[in-house]
Amino acid sequence: MKIITSSIVVLLLVCLSSFVHSEECKNAYNEYVCVEIDQFCGNSTSTINYNCKYGLYCDDETSTCQRTVALNGSCTTSEQCSSQYECYDGECIEIDYLQFGETCKESFECNGKLECNNGTCTNIYGLNNCTFNSDCPYEQYCLSGKCAVRTADGSTCTDTLQCMPQSSCFNATVGVDTPICKPFYSQALDSPCSLDMECDESLGLKCINDTCQIDPIQLSPASFNCNSTASVAQNETCFYYEMCVCSAEATATCQVQSPVTTDQVKKCGAPSKAHYQCMATNKCLSTGQMPSSCEISKCGQTYCDLKVNCDQYSLFYSSPSCSGEPNSYPNYIAQMCIELGYGYGNFTPPASSIANSLSSSITIKLTFVLFSLIVFLL
Repeated sequence: MKIITSSIVVLLLVCLSSFVHSEECKNAYNEYVCVEIDQFCGNSTSTINYNCKYGLYCDDETSTCQRTVALNGSCTTSEQCSSQYECYDGECIEIDYLQFGETCKESFECNGKLECNNGTCTNIYGLNNCTFNSDCPYEQYCLSGKCAVRTADGSTCTDTLQCMPQSSCFNATVGVDTPICKPFYSQALDSPCSLDMECDESLGLKCINDTCQIDPIQLSPASFNCNSTASVAQNETCFYYEMCVCSAEATATCQVQSPVTTDQVKKCGAPSKAHYQCMATNKCLSTGQMPSSCEISKCGQTYCDLKVNCDQYSLFYSSPSCSGEPNSYPNYIAQMCIELGYGYGNFTPPASSIANSLSSSITIKLTFVLFSLIVFLL
């Protein structure tokens, strides 16, 4: 899946960034340039990264930006497809997104090893034969190759895998050394924790020394040039949670790549908490984020809010040269959120991209109608 691949690339690059804080600008992140349709977007020997504008993708064969293909359009690779669609049998469609028990028409719609049997996605090998948690009903998980009943919130546990999908297993009460299952983002100030997402991040809380606290973190001054000769000579660097990012040939500023300040944690934490609560209420798993998946069809607004407010700190989210447009990494997500009516923060796609998207969809529908009419007349 292209979103999983993109996420892995982002994670690797962010991890790599921790080793280049004291390096010169040319060895940190390079300059981004936003390019139009038919313009070059492939690899370059220069320090410039070429990003296709919203509604475009970088074609591997021509190394140029081309328009993404709408639902049911012809394709050869998934990168050509708009939104989160995948290229399957030469067509941009939704695949691998329905979870156990959901209504289906074809097996390719079902997630993982599930198959469409009598109109329902099911594990045709039985609940005693599983590989992933998604091979089992929502209330169960895969344990040693067999589906086992999950532990309800508030009950004792030994591992997070036992808990419901949107919950964690940890010591939730001060002075009580008995782990229980409890929803993510539910721990209050001064409560025990083992992960940040166990704390109520909508209040700006983070897990510090196994307790949910407000982190009085500092950011480097905007005026600090981490690429200056003086800074490099004195070994002055960005904080460990920042990285030196090029803003021009000889200047660079320290920027965070994830929410770290209290305000940033709140801004990301609120939609994150709302999204996990929505998924728990609707018994949704993360099965590919296709528009018709449980997660998006029932919790699409909270998902899009989460992506906007949590991903915005990454350089892969937007580029000044693109006037704030989402870069190629979240471009597919932005298209899906906008096409489904959820919006994508303050970003408004160019009218030309909307017109072209509508034109593509209308062309596909008209072609189908004309073909049906010809068959009828014959």
